[in-house]
Amino acid sequence: MVFFETIVKEKSGSEIQLRIRLTREETRCCGLVTLCYVTDVTDQKRKEEDYYNLAIRDHLTGLFNRLYMEETLRREMARARGRDPVWASLCWILIISRCSTTLWPRRRDELLRAFAQLLKNNVREEDVVCRYGGEEFLIIMPGADIEIVKTRAELIRGKRLISKYIFKKNTLSSTTVSIGIASFLTTAKGRKNHRCRRSSPLSC
Repeated sequence: MVFFETIVKEKSGSEIQLRIRLTREETRCCGLVTLCYVTDVTDQKRKEEDYYNLAIRDHLTGLFNRLYMEETLRREMARARGRDPVWASLCWILIISRCSTTLWPRRRDELLRAFAQLLKNNVREEDVVCRYGGEEFLIIMPGADIEIVKTRAELIRGKRLISKYIFKKNTLSSTTVSIGIASFLTTAKGRKNHRCRRSSPLSC
């Protein structure tokens, strides 16, 4: 018995995902024959993808969540060899509010979504942006060098989008962004090297 899946494109341009099963069965009339069973699993695959995204995404910001972050860090740290270290930037945003307790949760959510979008817009395609928890975010940068990491960190800290976005609502008195960076590298001899650097806070 053989199983495999394939994608077929219709004339309309839409794609259908098929699961094909080949099996050999004994029949009275023809003896041993090969039968092919074809099942449309398009909806099932879409549901599985939706469930998977729910499991690895932060519902507020749309970034990857802490579970996916930990899995990615373990995978990238295992791959880190020779001159290909894995870098990580931890971004923490401190928010001082002067709005009412009723409005504050909604304003905070708006700010976190805006900050998440800022991070996504200022990283490389291969970087992984995650929400660590609360007001903390982590950017995983496989194979980057120190200059790229520092440039990205200073670029993010120097952005004024957050203050422009939120201050027009007159809900915050100040926001402060702090970024720390660290690297992990396994040498040819199996030694694990760690390197850390902390960026000074930026008050917006």
